[in-house]
Amino acid sequence: FTTNRGALFGHRAGIPPQVLRWILVAVGALVAVWLLRLAWVAMAATPRRLGWSYVLALAGVLGNTADRLLRGYVTDFLHLRFFDFVEIGTINLADVAVISGVLLLIPEVLRRQTPPPLSSRVDITRS
Repeated sequence: FTTNRGALFGHRAGIPPQVLRWILVAVGALVAVWLLRLAWVAMAATPRRLGWSYVLALAGVLGNTADRLLRGYVTDFLHLRFFDFVEIGTINLADVAVISGVLLLIPEVLRRQTPPPLSSRVDITRS
């Protein structure tokens, strides 16, 4: 395992660790409030997987934010490596929850943004 005081995969963007900690806690809290609102609305709507995608992402954000608030870092322990030449990084279960929530959300977003077929579009220029 490894301690992660930075953002995704330990990136810090040159920001001092104590400053970055509070930036990430503040961003995490804002994202958590936003996701809670989205989950609340989505759980009443269909399909329910949309609501669960927000809940999973919310759980991950809350887990990482709580760790940063209480300990100043998160503990990453799932090392992602594909074969011997693709090394992605080290993550934790909260990251897995966020990623799972986003992956569940992608099909719904794509489905809602698909334009209607040309035959169903109305031409408002003709009388």
